[in-house]
Amino acid sequence: VVDLDATRTFARIWNAGLPEALLISQTGEIKQRFKSNHLPLGIMEYGIDEIQSDDIRLECGDTIYVYSDGVTEAENEKGEMLGEDGFEALLSVATDENGRLMDVRNKIASFVGKAAPTDDISIIEIKTLVTRDDITLES
Repeated sequence: VVDLDATRTFARIWNAGLPEALLISQTGEIKQRFKSNHLPLGIMEYGIDEIQSDDIRLECGDTIYVYSDGVTEAENEKGEMLGEDGFEALLSVATDENGRLMDVRNKIASFVGKAAPTDDISIIEIKTLVTRDDITLES
């Protein structure tokens, strides 16, 4: 779960049962990782006092990526998995006039080739497009 404030300069991230969510800088550097601290939603009931989340400040150009294990477990025709290192490498070099997510999507599709899918491949990209200086609050 990613909870953004209205200005998109602050986020609270709660990872339950997914691979590490990633905070990526505008240049493609991994700034922070958010490990899963809980079983997936629906497996157990959680009380509000049991939820362990990460609070972060976002800078203009920062992007949060949340993805399913089907991304890192994607296999090519030789049966090789993309893996976490492979996915992170794609994120770090991905640039495309259509955006990093489209470039990563295309590179994953190229890696998989004609291999039959074994799992869903889901990626959520949340971009920060404003700076704190751009924000004016009215009372």
